[in-house]
Amino acid sequence: MSRVKLASVPPMCSVVFRAETAEAEKNTVHNKAANMARRGTLLGAVCHGVYGNEHRCAGCSGLVEGFVVAEGGRVVRIRRMRIWIFLALMMSLNFNWAQAADKDGPALKFVEAAAKAFGEGKTDEALKLAAKAVEAEPKNPKLHYFKGQLHSKLRQHAKAAAAYTKVLALKPEKDRVADTHQERGEAYFKLGKIKESIADFDVFIKAYPRQDPHHWQRGISYYYANEFKKGYEQFERHQTVNRNDVENAVWHFLCLARAKGIKEAKAKLIPIVGDGRVPMMEVLALFGGKSTPAKVLAKARAGGVKGARLERQLFYAHLYLGLWYEATGEKKLRDQYIGLAAAVADNHGYMGDVARVHAELNKIPIPKPKVKAEK
Repeated sequence: MSRVKLASVPPMCSVVFRAETAEAEKNTVHNKAANMARRGTLLGAVCHGVYGNEHRCAGCSGLVEGFVVAEGGRVVRIRRMRIWIFLALMMSLNFNWAQAADKDGPALKFVEAAAKAFGEGKTDEALKLAAKAVEAEPKNPKLHYFKGQLHSKLRQHAKAAAAYTKVLALKPEKDRVADTHQERGEAYFKLGKIKESIADFDVFIKAYPRQDPHHWQRGISYYYANEFKKGYEQFERHQTVNRNDVENAVWHFLCLARAKGIKEAKAKLIPIVGDGRVPMMEVLALFGGKSTPAKVLAKARAGGVKGARLERQLFYAHLYLGLWYEATGEKKLRDQYIGLAAAVADNHGYMGDVARVHAELNKIPIPKPKVKAEK
C-alpha cells in the first residue's frame, strides 16, 4: 500500500518508480527497489527532488544510496550495484545498461538486446532474446531471473513462476533466494495459488524479518486463504509503517469482520487522516457506517474527471464497493462491482490483480469493458 496523497497515483503500487511526481516518489512504498534498499541489498539511493543529498529515504525507511531518481520516477544514474539487482530493477525502470557491473558474460549481449527491445515495445523479440541468453548460460540463475521479470511485466504469470522456480533450483547466492521467493509469491498470487504465495512470502520475511510490517501482500493472501486472524494482525502491523492508507484500514476491517463479525470490525475500524486519493476517504466513511455506495461512486466521478484518472477512481470505487458488499453478505452486488473492477484489472497493478483473482476464485463473471474511459 502507499501513502501517496495524489488522486492520480495508484495505491499498493509494486513499482515505486512509476510514480508521476516527486511527491509520489516520496510517499510510494512497497516496491521491489525500495524493498531491496531496506534490506540492504542496495547500498542506497538519493531521491532527487525530494530528499536532496540525504542518504536516508523516509519513503522506504532505510539507507538507499547508489541510484538517483529523477522527477517522474526514472532512474537516471546507476553507480554501484550488483548485476542481479540491476536485472531486477531494469524490468521496472529503464534499460540503460551503460553502468552494468559485469559485461564479460556472453549472455549479457542478449540481455542488453532484450532490454532494448522491451523498451521499444518489441515484446516478442525481447522474449526470444531472453531465451537465447538462457540458452547461452543455462545454469546462470540471474538469466532465468531476468526472463522471469520479463514474463512478469508481460503478465505471463505462469511462465514467470516457472522461471523463478528454475532460479531456485539452480541454488543462487543465499541472499538472492529470498528475493526470488518474493517474486514467485507475487506470481503465484496472480495465478490464484494463494497458499503457495503465502509460503513464498513467508520465506522472504523469514530472511528479512524487518520486512514483516511492510508486507501488505501477505495480508491480502491471508484473506483469500481464510486465515483471517493472521490477516488482521498483518494489517495492524502494517499500520505502524503506513499510517495514511485507507486500504490498510479496509483490509483490516475485512479480515476482522470475517474473524469476529462486522460489528466488531466497525468498532475497531482504523482511523485514517490524509489519504487524498479519490475516493478513498469516502470508502473509509462507508466502512465506518457514515457514507453510502452512491456517495462513493459520486465522489469517484466528481469534478468532471475524465480519461485514465476517471477509470482509476472508478476502479477503486468498484473494487471496494464489491468488498463492502462481500462483508455485508450481498453477493449479487458484490459480483456486480468486483466484475466491473476486474474488467480493467490489467491497468491497475497489483490491486488490479486482486480484483481479477477475487473474481476468478469466486467464479464471478468478468464483463468486457464497454468503452474506454472518456478523454
